Amino acid sequence: MSVKDRFPVAGLTEHPVRGAAIIARSVQVSKALNKRFIWNLRGICEWVTVEVYTHCVMTEVQTQPDEAVIRAWEDAELSDLHENEQKSVKVRAMFNAIARSYDLNNRVHSMWRDEAWRKHAVKRAGVNAGDRVLDVACGTGDLTQAFAKRSRAREVIGVDFTEGMLEIAGHKKDRLHRELGNRLSYEQGDAMGLRFDDQSFDVVSIAFGIRNVQEPSKAIGEFYRVLKPGGRLVILEFDQPSNPLVRWFNGVYCGTIMPRTATWIARDTSGAYKYLPRSVTSFMTRSEMMDAMGDAGRKGITSTRKFEMSVHVLSERLFEALVEGNRSLARSIVNEQLNEGVSPELMLTDLFWPTYEMIDKLHREDQISSLAYNLSTRLFRVLVDQTSRALIAGSNAEPVGRNVFACCGTCEGSELGAQMAVDLLEAAGFGVRFAGGGVPMDEVRQTVQESSPDVLLMFCSNPADLPDIRETIDALHEIGACPNTQIVVGGGVFNRAEGLAEEIGADLWASHPLELVDAMIDDADIRATPEQRTVGRTRKTPISKAA
Repeated sequence: MSVKDRFPVAGLTEHPVRGAAIIARSVQVSKALNKRFIWNLRGICEWVTVEVYTHCVMTEVQTQPDEAVIRAWEDAELSDLHENEQKSVKVRAMFNAIARSYDLNNRVHSMWRDEAWRKHAVKRAGVNAGDRVLDVACGTGDLTQAFAKRSRAREVIGVDFTEGMLEIAGHKKDRLHRELGNRLSYEQGDAMGLRFDDQSFDVVSIAFGIRNVQEPSKAIGEFYRVLKPGGRLVILEFDQPSNPLVRWFNGVYCGTIMPRTATWIARDTSGAYKYLPRSVTSFMTRSEMMDAMGDAGRKGITSTRKFEMSVHVLSERLFEALVEGNRSLARSIVNEQLNEGVSPELMLTDLFWPTYEMIDKLHREDQISSLAYNLSTRLFRVLVDQTSRALIAGSNAEPVGRNVFACCGTCEGSELGAQMAVDLLEAAGFGVRFAGGGVPMDEVRQTVQESSPDVLLMFCSNPADLPDIRETIDALHEIGACPNTQIVVGGGVFNRAEGLAEEIGADLWASHPLELVDAMIDDADIRATPEQRTVGRTRKTPISKAA
């Protein structure tokens, strides 16, 4: 079972033009099938483009036939609706017809999840203070307002070609605080022919609208055109569940139940709620969307760029192979990328580490069985060993002159995370001794006293291992052993409890292996202050709440 079968995911693809950076992520939108399983009826695909810089010819908004003579969507038209020559006119008439009940239907039929999806899109867009944001196909302005409310954007402009939707958006704007309203504006326009200058926006977004555009590739070309170098394109769109059971239930709900109840709420005669579910099932897949983005302007992608662009897909494939214990498939995924020239370091940091964190999280939340967890972590160790050999063999880093003694908690997840961290440290030029898990802490303390390493690295994913780490740090500080040894901690338990690493007296910590390597190089002199340490005072354990 793939990740997408367990819960809807927003696949984040950052798409380059002219050597732009690309990253891909998979992020959870809602929980796995449970008492609130209806939330899983729909998945979202979110494509985000970073560092885009291209020039496209600006298209004119075509003159459309009189909407009054356009008939509602007929059943016969729904079999090939995206090729309908009058699609844009019908879509505009349709949204004008349902504008006043649009927000209510969205809330009711998404179980109020649509607001959370938009908030997530704003977060992923990474809006900086002073940015200009363009929200295309803004509808009634939900995402446009979310950008104004939840970011420090200097200006947020919503564009839509439907007068009725813009009228509702304007009424909602009038109810906002003056400061927000001053940063927010709406205007009528077509996604395929934006009026704005080249390279004039830091963020361009379109939520649940790209499938309603007559020519999506033309619209994407316009998005690229108006984005500044380094700009972000956020496309939020529905996707089909791949799990057969969830897909069947989704089909019943979206194909039968929702059209009837939504049509009743809207008193609609335009066929909007026949069109909308069909427009999802017949629209592009994520990979087809990436191809469309490429056709709109992406050229000259390197093997590394291709890897980063599709890493969310690779992560799903790898996850499925791992939890099933499919060793040949897992090896072939890794070998395929290494043979195409993807660096071992990138494999560890951008594919292995996020997949490892996903497996660890699902196991903590009882969304995968102990069997699946053991199969995945043990097979993962084999893949990490394979990739790390290539990493270290190909490393030409100069020695940094610092020796690390590393140990970790007893669980398999801690060992796996620690191994990735120490392999990256070794490739970066550190001298590393890795004791693994299960070593009594009194032996760790004795080794540190005798060998005086530059760094003591302790890695922990399981809260149950935390007391031993805390006791070791306290003991070393209390007896004044190895005052020059920097104590560094890492692992998921510290990521989930803010301030925990500082509280237990660690000198340094990082949430990601690459950050750990950089911090240990750049911050070699940092030491914890006496006020941070738990020696001689009552110890708090915030882990139970944070984990």
